[in-house]
Amino acid sequence: MRAPLLPLLGAAAVAAAAGSTAAPARAVRTGGARFTAEVRGAIIRHHTGRVVPGPVGRPGQPGAAYTISLGAAGGTGAIVLTRLGGGPPGPGRYPVGESAALDTAGGFRVLYLAGSATRPEGVFRAESGTVEIAAEGPGEVRGSVDVAATGFVADDPDDESRRITITAGFGHPRVP
Repeated sequence: MRAPLLPLLGAAAVAAAAGSTAAPARAVRTGGARFTAEVRGAIIRHHTGRVVPGPVGRPGQPGAAYTISLGAAGGTGAIVLTRLGGGPPGPGRYPVGESAALDTAGGFRVLYLAGSATRPEGVFRAESGTVEIAAEGPGEVRGSVDVAATGFVADDPDDESRRITITAGFGHPRVP
């Protein structure tokens, strides 16, 4: 897992924007494009920062995805929610994992990149959990993330069995 994921750390750091500290386990009203998250386990962090949702490619085209990036440019870590092949998710509860069946069902893949592009601390892929999306109004979205993930820390990249949990709440006033 380590080799193909390390380039993603740099890409995610450039993809969005954010910072770090605090954490709810349910959808929150943020008053803007903001999130709060708590990471526990092999790495312990509190993050806050900007939410950046948007399409990658054209919906329906090969390789198209919709991402919701939490904190990607803040330099302390990023949580990247990816829904392959689709446009913005509607209200609902979505499964999280790493399988073609889950992708076909419209679920999410969740990647946690700890640290920054210049000081990476670890990479974790969610194996289970949920992403919940709630519509607030036309073009607005809020949601929550609750996942369990496995990966490695930079100090010991050969041990890919490290575990973390992530709980986060986010909101964005306009969905692209």
